[in-house]
Amino acid sequence: MKISVVIINFNTPQLTVNCLRSIKRHWENIPYEIILVDNAPKADHKADFLSADERISYILSEVNIGFGRANNLGMKAATGKYLLLLNSDTLIVDDSIAKCTRFLEQPENAGYGMLGCKLLNEDLSHQNSFYPFVHDSLWNYFKCNNPFLYKLYDLKKEYANITLFRQVGDVSGACMLLRKEVFDTTGGFDPDFFLYCEETEWCRNRIAKQYKIGYFPESSVVHLGGKSAPQTMMQVQSFISLGLYWYKSGRGKLSAFVALNFLNAFFYTLSYPFTDAAGRQNVKLWLRRFSLSLPYWVKVIPKFPRGFANRKEGLIYAAARPLFFDNKS
Repeated sequence: MKISVVIINFNTPQLTVNCLRSIKRHWENIPYEIILVDNAPKADHKADFLSADERISYILSEVNIGFGRANNLGMKAATGKYLLLLNSDTLIVDDSIAKCTRFLEQPENAGYGMLGCKLLNEDLSHQNSFYPFVHDSLWNYFKCNNPFLYKLYDLKKEYANITLFRQVGDVSGACMLLRKEVFDTTGGFDPDFFLYCEETEWCRNRIAKQYKIGYFPESSVVHLGGKSAPQTMMQVQSFISLGLYWYKSGRGKLSAFVALNFLNAFFYTLSYPFTDAAGRQNVKLWLRRFSLSLPYWVKVIPKFPRGFANRKEGLIYAAARPLFFDNKS
């Protein structure tokens, strides 16, 4: 088997069927299998998935085990030389995966363990697909997340450079092609992350120490994004998970991360009177996200050791628990 495609369905059956059909429609003559992990479904859609592509190996999880852990389950069952982790809300539009595979097959690219492609919105405009800094640091984080520094360092240009192949710090978890050996040697996603930032931690803290990670712009995938959960709630979940990522990098880095976000909160508060209506709304949303995340950064995250898989369950924003678990009809 050449490529094992791993897809996680969490109550988005039609999106998942559309994704499966796009794979079958645009796949070149490369042997593949699809491993579909159905994460706590409300209803049985197994027949719909199998009708979209008969090469599916179906894995049912009665409970929602989270995005990273579900992907690990799929990767463990994979038999391919390469693994393609694909979100259920993506669409293959051409021979992109074959192009990525051919790149990894070339001897001169043996140092690359993972590739990400160009992600497109539904209207085919570009969305952020990678983290441009090969060597991660809190200063780079601050530059990317403080509006003043973002403009001062002209980082928009860094993210807008989408036409050239480059080595990057990480790629979006919506579409990741990796060698199976990468999973075998690095252990996959840390299950302490229930949702969001699991690819950040895996790429920056573990994969990058042994392999190069590449952004491959010759390949494109449509990523619809945000179709399975309320966006405001998921932004808080994402911010909480980001704190866990920095904690995994070091207790001191978590403290610095919190301090930098206090500086950002101060900056946003000062800028509030000088922004337009849309800007003021964004400031309010950011400050609310910050205030809801802060107790998790300070009290909840440090309760457990920093190592791999040390929490009893993945870190979850309490207000989102009914969305993640109370989902049976």
